[in-house]
Amino acid sequence: MKQEDLKETSAPSPMVDLTGKASLVIHSKDLFGDEGRLVLIKHNDDWYRLMITKQRKLILTK
Repeated sequence: MKQEDLKETSAPSPMVDLTGKASLVIHSKDLFGDEGRLVLIKHNDDWYRLMITKQRKLILTK
């Protein structure tokens, strides 16, 4: 398959490479460890939960 064919048939990706602009890059394994599925994040006076789902996706909730 040609590169042009991939562009036409693939959905546009909403992700943009921001690693060069980020002040810090953290791998999820470094946050969660090998067995963890929940990380608590304190932002100002609020607490957030960053969770890994069974489908291995991340969900951030307040």
